Amino acid sequence: MEIYAHRGYSIAYPENTLLAFNKAYEIGANGVELDVRLTKDGEVIVMHDNTVDRTTNGTGKVSELTLKEISKLDAGSWKGIAFENEPVPTLKKVLESLGHKTKLIIEFKNDKEQNPDYLVDQVVALIEETETMKNVIVSSFEFKNLVTTKSRMPDLSTALILEKGISGFWDRHFFKHSINVDALHPSIGEVRGIGLMIGIEFVQDRTSRRPAEKLRDIVVDRAFELGLLTLGCGSSTIRVSPPLCITKAEIDEGLAILEQAISYAESV
Repeated sequence: MEIYAHRGYSIAYPENTLLAFNKAYEIGANGVELDVRLTKDGEVIVMHDNTVDRTTNGTGKVSELTLKEISKLDAGSWKGIAFENEPVPTLKKVLESLGHKTKLIIEFKNDKEQNPDYLVDQVVALIEETETMKNVIVSSFEFKNLVTTKSRMPDLSTALILEKGISGFWDRHFFKHSINVDALHPSIGEVRGIGLMIGIEFVQDRTSRRPAEKLRDIVVDRAFELGLLTLGCGSSTIRVSPPLCITKAEIDEGLAILEQAISYAESV
């Protein structure tokens, strides 16, 4: 089981910042998930929303602001005064700081006014420049982004993020094979995994937490429902597309790590 910190250690630190990513690494997360967008001048920054309004002291669309303008913004104070002046990171800085020591899931965030291929090209170029391909998975809701990615860097791992309902079913049973993605990332609460890995999108906020002790049942039940898991590799294991096997002991170990992370989050 692999646990990825969604936008970094974002329950306690400002999301999608180097501080949140480094704190996730420090407490033992297997990797971090982050979102990337293009600035007005074609630079790749890390931000989930299409505007800077929610997570900085600025206003405006990312696609209408230059890197110089965004670099002056405070991306920490909204989370707490202790994080004042935490900057919006560039993807290059994240890759240089973390790309050789932990895994990164990079999600493409497309703006309809920009060329999506250019975002893919810039991300691939940065991965090449920093020589971090082995630790990176790129993901997107848009399968065309992943087609382009594979055409630029065939050995780079890709993951298709699935919509709920019939759209997700179509993605699972058609697009995964048509574009040769390495993993599927179902919607929150569903098991992740095809071929290379299985993981959990575990989302916490101040008002809602899913008890860690229920995660095993959620993983197993939902995985069988999706047809991602089959019994095999012996009577005490679950198989996730041969030859990868995950034992019950490994699931228990993963849950124990998760429980420690929750306890730590509640204490800070």
